[in-house]
Amino acid sequence: MNVTARSDSVPSGTLRFLLTVFLCSAALAAAWADQSAATAQTEDYYEYFYSVSPHTYDSDSDGYDDSVTLEMDVDTTGGYVGVAVDAYLEDAYGYVSDSDFAVWTIYGEEAETVYIDLVLTSGSPGYYNLYLDLYDDTGYWEDDWSGSVYLYPIGHGTTSGPSATQAPFPTRTPSPTFVFDGNGGLSDGAVAGIVAGSLLIVLPGLFWTSRRMRRDMEAKAAEKEKTPDDRIAKFRAKMERWREEGYDVSELEDLFR
Repeated sequence: MNVTARSDSVPSGTLRFLLTVFLCSAALAAAWADQSAATAQTEDYYEYFYSVSPHTYDSDSDGYDDSVTLEMDVDTTGGYVGVAVDAYLEDAYGYVSDSDFAVWTIYGEEAETVYIDLVLTSGSPGYYNLYLDLYDDTGYWEDDWSGSVYLYPIGHGTTSGPSATQAPFPTRTPSPTFVFDGNGGLSDGAVAGIVAGSLLIVLPGLFWTSRRMRRDMEAKAAEKEKTPDDRIAKFRAKMERWREEGYDVSELEDLFR
């Protein structure tokens, strides 16, 4: 008698189906929770600049302020939030002269001070614009701030000449100053100086030119003596061949004597 055993186990295909449904449900739940957190952050919380104070200073000690420190405090309507601030220093034409950033964590409206330094490395003295952009930890833009400060380029005091209390002015290349005598002409000392300077400039040039011309002439004469006339040499060879053949070439030889 054949006896067939009955199995109460669940088919493997059903297990795979149930496992797939469970994993998909878990992934959807995690995605929904993450999206809910992001939505809560962007809709419920608001980050903003509570205060921003720019302070100019002289970084190279030349008497002119070439840098600015931005002292800022950022608050939020939520709890702990990571924030980032981008800072830009731009000239009157919109070109960025310097930039920097800061990243830190804030909590509610508690006071915390963060500093960003910007330096004017080149350009002209004048008013420069300051721009700040605030982002939260999810990358959303939250707030901005702008202002302006008067700055000098770094090293301005060592190149322009005036002291820190003087207004900047364009410098000019000094022109030669001549000293005139009482009769409206050049003084004897000025004339002597001009003549001496002219001689110092002209005489070395003349001496160098004459020496070069003499060297060129000597080189040409030596080359002419060293190199015989090819036509005369060929004609003498022909005369020698004619003599060997029995011809009288004495009259031709007299022409070359």
